[in-house]
Amino acid sequence: MRTTVWPVAAALAEIESPGAERALVDVLRRRNWLVIAAAHRLFLRRGETGSDDLLIEALNREGNSTMADAFLNCGNARLADAGRAWAKKHGYEIWSVPPGPISLKWGGER
Repeated sequence: MRTTVWPVAAALAEIESPGAERALVDVLRRRNWLVIAAAHRLFLRRGETGSDDLLIEALNREGNSTMADAFLNCGNARLADAGRAWAKKHGYEIWSVPPGPISLKWGGER
């Protein structure tokens, strides 16, 4: 199931559609960890207060090194700490990078 759900949820997170966004926000409320992890880019862009706890839980349950890297570089200190902890636990080395034109920022635009 993971192999099908992840790319679909990740694609929905990139669609600029109020309907897709509402559907994913509903998933956040229902705590579907796999879909939250796959759609983490949308939730980072939204940067809603209180969603960081759910994002950290999704990282720890269903996340991967790409998600941990996004957390480390998004500008949210709690998510950066969670990204570092996840990477250490899973034997990954991830790096902070200076902000650039393709950086994904907490509460920022694309």
